[in-house]
Amino acid sequence: MREAVAGLLLAALAAALAAQTPPVQPPTGASRSGAVVERRAPAAPGMPLALAGPERVPPPLVAAQQEELLSRQRALAEEASDAVGHPVALREDDHFIFLSDLPRDDQRKVMGWLGTLYGSLDRIFLASKEKMRLWDGKLVVAVFTRRADYLKFALKLQGEQAAVLAGGYFRPQMGPFSGAMTASVVVPLPEGGKQSLLRLRSVLVHECTHAFLYYWKRPGRTPLWLHEGTAVHMQAVADPKDPEVRALRRWAKHVAGSGEGYPIVQATEGLMPQQGSDTAGYAQAVAMTETLLSADTRRYVRFVRLMKEGVPQKEALARAFGWSYDTLDKNWRKYARAKY
Repeated sequence: MREAVAGLLLAALAAALAAQTPPVQPPTGASRSGAVVERRAPAAPGMPLALAGPERVPPPLVAAQQEELLSRQRALAEEASDAVGHPVALREDDHFIFLSDLPRDDQRKVMGWLGTLYGSLDRIFLASKEKMRLWDGKLVVAVFTRRADYLKFALKLQGEQAAVLAGGYFRPQMGPFSGAMTASVVVPLPEGGKQSLLRLRSVLVHECTHAFLYYWKRPGRTPLWLHEGTAVHMQAVADPKDPEVRALRRWAKHVAGSGEGYPIVQATEGLMPQQGSDTAGYAQAVAMTETLLSADTRRYVRFVRLMKEGVPQKEALARAFGWSYDTLDKNWRKYARAKY
């Protein structure tokens, strides 16, 4: 299951729209698919291995610019149909543009999953209440029944060469089009017979969580472990029986009980998980993240907010929770032994 649920995080960063020029490129990191090359921009001061966004965030688009961007995003349905050689449907809600050649009933299911996910994240981060800017336009989510068509879309419309080796990709863009901040999540339907749709839900929940967390308040400035831990946690929110999450929690309990795992400074300030096959890294990341959420969701949000504002991770943890790194290490191990 782990290979199917692609932890694509910040996979190939290029234009979310074909006409845009190359984006800010974010540092190489881990991929749950074990196949995606991730590129990130240089980290902000005090965030050496964080998921850094641009130093300067472009001003919000005016209404006319938003409408023009949305028109371009909607036009991707016709462009995708031409690229793959058969009709690609477009569905849309307040936050997502969904492009797919899945059967209609399955398209409706996916739209329901996306809406539920956004609501779950919004209840945590209060983006709607605070009228916060996330991505401009809407998050483009494209799902193709056949891998060959996924590749046609990726290569012909987005020039995404990394897609050839990837199980899919999340692609944020700080584009030149009126300073728009756009993003897309593009995946083929995972193999697995009757389990394909359940696996697809896990992939989309994981990757769209990355998109939300990356853009919330401002692009980037969140550490890899927190990104992956939050994405895996949201898989469990979407499906409490998600087999990958269950397996990772069992692994975290084993690591916590044995005293193994990443040293806490390497886990927080370094690169954890190191790659898609780093089960121990993903397990520790989700345990650390769920320890924070279980302690106090509002403090978790404050922790993220402080880092987004440029506060170094160690200081942000102390200000939000009153914890040192050693305290976090002790607490996640205690939490994993007791709850998993």
